[in-house]
Amino acid sequence: NLVDVIPNRADDKFFCKLPSSTKIFCVGGAVRDALLDKKIFDRDFLLVGTDSKVLLNMGLFPIGKDFPVFLHPISKEEIALARTEKKKGLGYKGFQFDSSQSVTLEEDLKRRDFTINALALDENGKLFDFFSGIDDLKSRVFRHIGPEFTEDPLRLIRLARFLSRYPEFTVDNDTMILCKKIVVSGEIEALSKERIWVEISKGLCGNEPLRMLKFLEETDAWSNITGKRSIPDDIKNKLDSSYKLEISVFWKAALIFLNCDIANIHCAVPKEVIIYKKIIHKSDLLAKSISRLETNKDEFALAILDLIESSDLFRKPDRKKSILKIMFFQPNRYKNKEIAKYSKVFSEIFDSIINTSVSEVAKLADKENLSIKQKIRDFRSKIVLEILNKKEILN
Repeated sequence: NLVDVIPNRADDKFFCKLPSSTKIFCVGGAVRDALLDKKIFDRDFLLVGTDSKVLLNMGLFPIGKDFPVFLHPISKEEIALARTEKKKGLGYKGFQFDSSQSVTLEEDLKRRDFTINALALDENGKLFDFFSGIDDLKSRVFRHIGPEFTEDPLRLIRLARFLSRYPEFTVDNDTMILCKKIVVSGEIEALSKERIWVEISKGLCGNEPLRMLKFLEETDAWSNITGKRSIPDDIKNKLDSSYKLEISVFWKAALIFLNCDIANIHCAVPKEVIIYKKIIHKSDLLAKSISRLETNKDEFALAILDLIESSDLFRKPDRKKSILKIMFFQPNRYKNKEIAKYSKVFSEIFDSIINTSVSEVAKLADKENLSIKQKIRDFRSKIVLEILNKKEILN
């Protein structure tokens, strides 16, 4: 796999134009994942022995105000200049950078977060490992490089995300101590809400998102972000089996923020998550009241209709599967037959209500000068009751 990430100056239409004194390296995640024999999503390149003037003269423009990072004009992969940094302010943006030609490869790699992310591969396939990253890869451990680790609070959130993607890895004890020090410093609140969402959403897409959340709880970072010390166990159980549920990252986020006040958390939660959070609350209340169905079928039918309407299933029927999966979640290998039966009945009700035309009902209501909305609701309520009676749920 390392062959796939070696910088190729000769065959690259951009790299071949760089001065011969410029050294090209592939660094970070691509090298790490190649050594772990994992899928490589993108490559990051590092240039040593040049500066921004050279790249600007070649027609490139930096992609951000804060870092000397550019995009490869053809592959669109990131190209960074070797740099050093000094902490001057709060958050991950509070740094002053030196990206002059004199900055060495080791100086650049020293400022990175973890030893396994400070690996570099040159054009000849030579691997550079100044901080024993290979040993930590073999030991499957996340270890910080130096005490400067605490200067960037984003590293804690990234580590949480990594724990979800790499469940076989553990966190070095000294690194854990530094993470807790970051939390105590209060600098997590200096991070942008958008950046925190990016990292958490990536972690939710990982193999074991629960590991990310447990780490955030253990370091008390979850309290800093949400104001809550922990996530309820029933939500953790659902999230732990979210790969079985096959729900989107927005539904997963709605679960973990279910008991949080979205307006007051330090995370930029997308609109979809807020909508799904409301849907889960309503569906959860409905699921918990199923035991009272036998004596309240009329009321129950209206509650089901209310869930369908408030979930906007008429316009977004694709939400149905996720709602039912979360609503009737079963963590155990041996499924409860009653719960499975409820799931099938609700699925039939949802499909019938969504797919049954009400145009004739609306016309009749208009002709009789009745409330169209109420007439349609009564019509749909009868459909629900017919299914509930036909299926004899409680027998």
